[in-house]
Amino acid sequence: MSQPTIVITVNSPGEVSAWLFPVLLRLESRLPEAPVCVVIPPCPFASGAEVEIVKNLPHVAQVIGPDQALGLLVRKRPASFTARGVVLFLGGDPAYAVKLARRLGYPAAMYIERMAGRLSFDAYFASDDEVAEKLTSRGHRNVNMVGNLMASAVNHYQDDRELSERLDLGEEDIVISLFPGSRPWQVRHLVPFFFEVVELLKGINAQFVMVMSPFIDEELFAEATSNRSSILGGSTATCLEKKESGDSQRIWSLTTEQGRLVKAVWGQRYGMMRRTNLALTIPGTNTAELGYLHVPTVVVVPLNRPEIIPMPGLIQWIGKVPLMGPLIKELAIRAYLQRNPYLALPNRWVDCEIMPECKGSLRAEDVVCCVQNILENSAQLEKMREQLAAIAPTRDTASVIVDLLIEQYGLKGMS
Repeated sequence: MSQPTIVITVNSPGEVSAWLFPVLLRLESRLPEAPVCVVIPPCPFASGAEVEIVKNLPHVAQVIGPDQALGLLVRKRPASFTARGVVLFLGGDPAYAVKLARRLGYPAAMYIERMAGRLSFDAYFASDDEVAEKLTSRGHRNVNMVGNLMASAVNHYQDDRELSERLDLGEEDIVISLFPGSRPWQVRHLVPFFFEVVELLKGINAQFVMVMSPFIDEELFAEATSNRSSILGGSTATCLEKKESGDSQRIWSLTTEQGRLVKAVWGQRYGMMRRTNLALTIPGTNTAELGYLHVPTVVVVPLNRPEIIPMPGLIQWIGKVPLMGPLIKELAIRAYLQRNPYLALPNRWVDCEIMPECKGSLRAEDVVCCVQNILENSAQLEKMREQLAAIAPTRDTASVIVDLLIEQYGLKGMS
């Protein structure tokens, strides 16, 4: 009997790194002979690098990018797909995943963290009890509470002592890590902004490391280091040295205009998180990953030009309409923020501010003030660690999902 085809839909950088990767590792272990096809539908939150990144992930037999994804809905099942299989939704448009499953003749399963629109999947893998209860109350069947997939991603990685050696970090060094995002527009604005923050923290004796997303290439980063942000201002930096190791780890040593040293690193992202004493990041997947690793974090939310922030649904297209579109989009974003006061994922889970959120029309000085207050208060740092540890899950969600797929759809697994 031929092995079943596992089709996974996914789109943005966070879903690729935090959801797709751990599931692929478990599939490789449990269903080593089953081909995995990753489909990446069009998405306004994509970085543009998803296809190339996914091609290099383990256990991926085929990648279908945004240009070909819609064609799957009108063509016959590709010859590379077996008669048996399953579609697993890990991101993108849920309606697309369901239509694709029906077209292929496969059942459709969904990993879900929050309710959104009408859903018609054959199975649901809920991230928490609240989501599971909402699904059940709306009449959905085959609802399984599996936990949060991001926890599986961070728990896969072990601390790499070699990383500290390569970065010349001593055991007693205070490390402040900067996460400028995974999309080009974020990096162009946040990299120079964070350089200015580092320069203004001149009274802080710390090592500064900029942790780069694999979705950001060196050419784009070099451009960002050489130009101030048109919105946030900031500072520039000059590269002093580049180092590369055989495990795809790259390290740049940079000096800012005022002579402050900043290291930039690609690779071993979770190892770097573990070595961090305080992180600065924007909202998104990073906040959950840092939370699961109990890393004190300041979440930076610049709203100097809110209309440039990508949004799901119709409002994103309305924002492109000349003259009034950007204004309408800005009002919609501000209304969203009034309804949702917390943007960091750990804060949203418990409906209170564990990770301080520095948001508004920001200057670097605003972030510096927040960072200094935290670093000068060791009790606040420890309290943040304890609160984050209290909400961190312990189960391996990726294994639970793969086990359920094998059990419910008769996929042949490895013990």
